[in-house]
Amino acid sequence: MAEKVLPYDRGIVPQETYYWCGPASTQVVLSGRGIHVSEQDMANTIGTTENGTDYVGLIAPVLNAFCDGAYIVRTMPNDPPTPAQVELLWSDIAASIDAGYGVVANIVAPPSNYPRGVKGSQSPAYAGGVVYHYIALMGYDDGPERAVWVADSGFRPFGYWMAFEQLASLIPPKGYTAAPSPADRPTKPEHPAEPMPAALTFGVDISNHQGGLDLSAVAAEGFEFVIAKVSEGDYFRDPEWPRFRDETLAAGKILVGYHYVRADCDIEGQAELFVEHLGDPGIVGMLDHEANSGGVDVLRALHEAIERRGIHIGLTYLPRWYWDQIGRPDLSGLPPLMSSHYGPQPGRAGYASAIYPGHDDIGWAPYGGVPVAIFQFSERGLVAGRSIDVDAFQGTPDQLRNLLTGGDIDMTPEQERMLVEVHRELTQQYPSRSAHRLNDDPVDTLAGIALNVDGRVHEASIDVPAALGRIEQALADLPAKIATAIRVGQ
Repeated sequence: MAEKVLPYDRGIVPQETYYWCGPASTQVVLSGRGIHVSEQDMANTIGTTENGTDYVGLIAPVLNAFCDGAYIVRTMPNDPPTPAQVELLWSDIAASIDAGYGVVANIVAPPSNYPRGVKGSQSPAYAGGVVYHYIALMGYDDGPERAVWVADSGFRPFGYWMAFEQLASLIPPKGYTAAPSPADRPTKPEHPAEPMPAALTFGVDISNHQGGLDLSAVAAEGFEFVIAKVSEGDYFRDPEWPRFRDETLAAGKILVGYHYVRADCDIEGQAELFVEHLGDPGIVGMLDHEANSGGVDVLRALHEAIERRGIHIGLTYLPRWYWDQIGRPDLSGLPPLMSSHYGPQPGRAGYASAIYPGHDDIGWAPYGGVPVAIFQFSERGLVAGRSIDVDAFQGTPDQLRNLLTGGDIDMTPEQERMLVEVHRELTQQYPSRSAHRLNDDPVDTLAGIALNVDGRVHEASIDVPAALGRIEQALADLPAKIATAIRVGQ
């Protein structure tokens, strides 16, 4: 029986904002691995907002980026937890700590069950009703009274022993992320290969800040698309755009021209400026919506104004951090996203093919109900002797062209077969199923039959009540008519 606590930087434990307990706990766990990152960078990477960190599952991918994929996520939906869940929690904590990996737990602490210090440690100063919180578990004691060492970013004294039984009661219905036991931990080959999509196309993102960039050298290095700034607001024309445009098109590469949206400028004026400076109505546009761009209503209005002028907007650059900042609005109906995520500070740097983080990186995760089509994975890619933004598309250049222009989409033979089958089902005529049909001759398509059924049902909803009303009225009038007939007969 022993007590074991991982070394970590105790000076960084207190969280820097009231809602950064998740990033702070992640930072503490990484410090236990000798990895030093800023709390701000963790918040940006995890996607924490003033509403906190939505789910412990957002933390695991960040830890895995530094820890060779060691972390898994477990939830504890039962409150109170089952004995099996409690023992699995203990096994995960002990195995993780033994392997040198801290644990991040998401807890719910009502006033009746605020964490209490044990083994002579001071109880943390929880207050203010039910506390939804993240903590880092950095040690354990497997003695008769099992306990865990907590690095608590939110409450003094920021470190204490807690009874394991209490911890197990605090986690439900949330969860935790821990390095699994050795039997569960994924094994790595001696010379692991980075998983790559079947096809991967690289591109660059440039503006007047890259003036003088040799685009022929960019193309020679294998970059297939260029995203270049055209304009900003209703006042700025990028002076490098005409050269970037002409050289990219001359090289036969894919070109996207973007406009930086400004909420403080007239929508129609921005649309006019972008279209005029774009110069070629066949070039696909992108809207860059971030700092000073306002809400998504501004984005939608400008998108409509530009498309009304005959320019197709094929992409939306609304970075995840800004989407969080404006309240995580629904982006449905907008073009596919270009996202950005540069990895841990100071960010990825080097040749694009060497620093591309893989197609399971968080930068590919959709948000706002819209998929990510292009991922800007570094702002320090080495291209043609310059350090610039580099992007990736999971597919071939032709597939990217089709995506941007709304052209034909490449399909597998199975997808083509299914499409033909659906078309046949929708267009083929079918016989009536009526018991009173005269023959089995086709009468209409499925859509036609469905519409006819809808029409007959609607007609019946009106005609039947009217007919019943007439019958009721006739029945009501019947006694008087009978009496009249009797008098006439007499």
